[in-house]
Amino acid sequence: MVCSDYERLLPLALYAGRYFTPSDERTVQIIDRTNAAFRECGSLPRAVGFDYRQSFKTNHLTTEDVFNLVIWAIWFSEVPLMPSLDLPDEARHLPERLWAFLQTYPLSNANQYKDGAKSRQFYDNAYLATHIAYIPTGIHRYPIYRQDFPGLYRFFRENFYAVLNFGELDLVAEFIDSLKQYGCTEENDVQVRDGTRYLLKVFHGAGDSWLAHRETRLSAAATDPKSDDYYEMMHKVWTGMLGIRPRTPNPLEPHTYAAIARSWLKVARPDR
Repeated sequence: MVCSDYERLLPLALYAGRYFTPSDERTVQIIDRTNAAFRECGSLPRAVGFDYRQSFKTNHLTTEDVFNLVIWAIWFSEVPLMPSLDLPDEARHLPERLWAFLQTYPLSNANQYKDGAKSRQFYDNAYLATHIAYIPTGIHRYPIYRQDFPGLYRFFRENFYAVLNFGELDLVAEFIDSLKQYGCTEENDVQVRDGTRYLLKVFHGAGDSWLAHRETRLSAAATDPKSDDYYEMMHKVWTGMLGIRPRTPNPLEPHTYAAIARSWLKVARPDR
């Protein structure tokens, strides 16, 4: 095992812990290899790729850097559920430190950019925002509340129609998915309702196939019907389904991902 293996192994270890028993040979092997890879890193900054705490102080972080830290925060919030996985205190505190940093991160509205929702910076931040919501929810599994991050909720609300008018299936679907994590539905929320109508229109317009839909902008993979960029193709199926499916979050119970996240969010069961 080498340090660069850690980023690939950790999510597999978490997957094994969720779906296999602790004594399963696959679980034991992947955890041993994950711990060995982390030991090869020697420190958390080397494991995640840079000294994130120093970057918080200087605020020298690209959108990609922040996005990557969001993914690490999700993983490190789940690791405590698997005691056999090594987790230094610094990693245990990364999600909370990142969450505090994100409160100051500039998520500017589309109307603040010359090109509106077509701005690359807005586009990247919009995807970042949808993934920030995955930290307290453990990627769709648990509820998020307005009080957890008021600026994030504001961003979704104030930019929803700019994103809808921009008209990329994936991003519209992720915005709908984000609102549904707050408890919004087609029945109680006009934005979710308008967005769902858009998704269904796109679905039917492509012959009742998310896979057949192609965008009229962005990358060649998104527009070329013969493209072999399978991730681009499947991402539309994935996000489209997330956008239209009903949401039933898991309850906030002890010894779960939500319990770990709520312990540092300091907001146990606020009003939505």
